[in-house]
Amino acid sequence: MQLQTTSFQKELTIRELVRLYSGLYGASRSKSAADEHLAAVHLDEEAGKRFGQLSGGQQSRLALNRRKR
Repeated sequence: MQLQTTSFQKELTIRELVRLYSGLYGASRSKSAADEHLAAVHLDEEAGKRFGQLSGGQQSRLALNRRKR
């Protein structure tokens, strides 16, 4: 069972979050790398949205993909 709550900062855009967490895990923090990551989970069109604006399913998709990397 996957709950629809995460510990991500809801005020950051999802591109900012991907770049932040990429840096923490030693991956590229570039905008293009973040956009590739978002495209892989079909969230590239939402890149400028704040995490708190995403639906619960979109939030889960981003969080689950982060765990795979």
